[in-house]
Amino acid sequence: RNGSMDAELCVAELPSLTLAAAGGDWSTTEETTHVDPDDLFRRLAGRDDLETVTFLEFTVDTAEHSIGDLGVRVPALEQLKLSGSNVATVRDLGLLRNVQVLWLARSGVHDLEGISALPVLRELYAAFNNVSDLSPLMGAEHLQVLDLEGNAIDDAAEVQYLAFCEELQSLTLLDNAVADAADFRAQVAAALPRLELLDDEPLPRRSGGADERGG
Repeated sequence: RNGSMDAELCVAELPSLTLAAAGGDWSTTEETTHVDPDDLFRRLAGRDDLETVTFLEFTVDTAEHSIGDLGVRVPALEQLKLSGSNVATVRDLGLLRNVQVLWLARSGVHDLEGISALPVLRELYAAFNNVSDLSPLMGAEHLQVLDLEGNAIDDAAEVQYLAFCEELQSLTLLDNAVADAADFRAQVAAALPRLELLDDEPLPRRSGGADERGG
């Protein structure tokens, strides 16, 4: 899945590095462990001034390499694509004040704790992970799109936490145990009356709202 925002990125060829823009890794090789992280990010973004970089894409194992200061090194970052990484918890990403779109598909995510350190997050694509607890998303007040396809959500009560995401418009919960319930769509519609799309299909508008009555 892609975010709704467009980004332009001049990707540099990195033949001598293991950090690459499309599906590359940041591995513990002698060659990369002695390289300044700022230099890696400059090469990745294809520009010298990290303060102007708004999009980055790479893979990383945060158990081996900390990127908790990424938001300091690349302060204007708005879109971060880490799909295919190893990121057990969102807390590993540190404070990302300006990130609006985050991709973490197939990244071994177990825990969404730390999502509050992305205060303007609008789109989260975290399909095919191991997330079961949605309570950390209570603080994601600007979240509009949430893709958690193929995770470990098995309790319908978890959906209630998303009621605090007042701007949420699109939710994907395909291939979670919770979606197997016969009345799943009705439960979600009742819990999240503002939601427009569930698993890429429109939810019926609830009648009788103040916006429909007018005045």
